Amino acid sequence: MLPREFQRQCAESQITLPTPRLVGAAFVSWLAKVGHDEKFSKCEKKWKLYTKNFKTEEPENRSLEEFIVEMGSDLIFINGYSDGKYVILTSKGNKWATNWGIYYEVGRGHHGHFTPRPY
Repeated sequence: MLPREFQRQCAESQITLPTPRLVGAAFVSWLAKVGHDEKFSKCEKKWKLYTKNFKTEEPENRSLEEFIVEMGSDLIFINGYSDGKYVILTSKGNKWATNWGIYYEVGRGHHGHFTPRPY
């Protein structure tokens, strides 16, 4: 297991724009953890939970759809299927999400443990 500071430095060296900020980083880290795609309704509930729990300078009225459009379709997008809308994280977006999760220390580790973890 790598020390947290080393993990953060590695993530910083591989960070790419756009910046999801804290709530966005927590959300995309969760989405990467659950399998890169999830129903829009479940994602919206998670987005509201993260917006409520993380007190940041981010605009509180920013919706999940606005966040997805802001980040770009090459990283994350909404797609409609016969059983509803899904939020999908692309393979490029998965690496982007992982690095931002480590940077903000909100990444989800194995079995759903949040980093920072005791090493």
